[in-house]
Amino acid sequence: MKTVSKIIVGLSIGGLLISLKYFDIDIPLADSGLMDIYSKYSNSFASGNLLRAVAIVESGEKADAYNPNDPSYGLMQILYTGSNKFYIDGWPPDSSDQLFNPDYNVKLGAQILGWNINTYGFMRGIMCYNNWSAREGHIPGVSWDYFFKVVVTYYRLGGS
Repeated sequence: MKTVSKIIVGLSIGGLLISLKYFDIDIPLADSGLMDIYSKYSNSFASGNLLRAVAIVESGEKADAYNPNDPSYGLMQILYTGSNKFYIDGWPPDSSDQLFNPDYNVKLGAQILGWNINTYGFMRGIMCYNNWSAREGHIPGVSWDYFFKVVVTYYRLGGS
């Protein structure tokens, strides 16, 4: 069983409504094993609830999720190219299959998300987790949508 949060989000600048978005956000029932993993890897920039919100938006909180277009793997949809793109503890994995391990996947995702938020701030950091082109200049609309989905999910989970 899961809960579905239906929410309308508006973006306003100077009193002018720029866009209005409607999101269906499925929030799966909490799995105690995953909750322990999110808590284990929370850091000063990315709390356990924020890690879970990203996992829900990225994969529907499915450890075996796979996107062949990137390719990205697991709960946090870690991009895997085989090179040492991220200078984080535990990278690169022995194989892409290792990214399906929830503990390992969240460990990497927490480091990447934490680094992004530390480097680009909360809003852009979340956007950059999903779309690297959001790090500078104009922010693509798809990045705004992603940010709103994560933040709404994060607050539905209780924030902090």
